[in-house]
Amino acid sequence: MIKFFRKIRQNLLSEGKTTKYFKYALGEILLVVIGILIALQINNWNEVNKKDAEEREYLVNLLSEFEANQEELKRINSYHRFVKLKTKELSDLINPDPKQISLSKLDTLMWAVAFIPEFKALNAMISSEKLETINDYQLKNEIANWRLTYELYSYSLKLTYDQFNSHIYPFLTKNYQSKNFKHSILKDDQSYFPVNQKSILSNPVFENQIKIRNINAEMIFQRATKLIDIQQSIINDIERKLEK
Repeated sequence: MIKFFRKIRQNLLSEGKTTKYFKYALGEILLVVIGILIALQINNWNEVNKKDAEEREYLVNLLSEFEANQEELKRINSYHRFVKLKTKELSDLINPDPKQISLSKLDTLMWAVAFIPEFKALNAMISSEKLETINDYQLKNEIANWRLTYELYSYSLKLTYDQFNSHIYPFLTKNYQSKNFKHSILKDDQSYFPVNQKSILSNPVFENQIKIRNINAEMIFQRATKLIDIQQSIINDIERKLEK
């Protein structure tokens, strides 16, 4: 093709048709420029399509991950709610002259004190490098908010573990038979050793520890609930984006 155009230019020069030669040369330059622009445009289209395909694949995987997170967190948060309610109930029962309650009820309340459910998020898809694939500022902000809330949730759990291991666990080992714990996820068991209910429910130090345990349980429940809301918003936004 290049040889063909060169031959035309040579013929025009040899025939002394200088004006036609320049017009032809200019036209040839324009054709080359147009060809380059078209090639660049096609390349840009290909790059855009490639990025769109990468974003869509990432969003599909991210959606699957958040849906799994959502299902698991709702299950775990029902346990958080149980712990929050039962530690509050136990806190209200502790006083200098406590009323007698059934041993079965005491066993359930004491289990709530020792039970620390934890949501472990799937976040393999949430890395800074992978998030750059998303071309949606609002969605990126929601994921950043999710990260912060999950970190706060995890921190509240750490406080609970530390408090339990340092204060509540030593008290339980001295004053209560853990074999008696009652909950649907545990098999029925019973210690042969008696438990002094009054010494537990009239202990001022234990009251302090249970109050702190309840405050942390309330915070954990609130942050888990917020995580559920954020995750649902992310799921909705991804689904809308994938429908386009």
